[in-house]
Amino acid sequence: MSLKGQNIIRAKQTNRSRVLQSLLRYGPTSRQHIAEMTQLTSATISHLTAELIEEGLIREVGYLQEEEKK
Repeated sequence: MSLKGQNIIRAKQTNRSRVLQSLLRYGPTSRQHIAEMTQLTSATISHLTAELIEEGLIREVGYLQEEEKK
């Protein structure tokens, strides 16, 4: 494996970790809010959350109003 491939894998692992840490810290929230907290793009969040849902690490609970969480 080339160094470039290793960097991509490491970046993906780091991003997954950031998403999971945000969810552990703040609880259920929107993809948009996760993107803001992690400073990752919406596309990255959508891709990572889809993978995490498929792996059974997180689940989608439906519509959540941010005001209700406060």
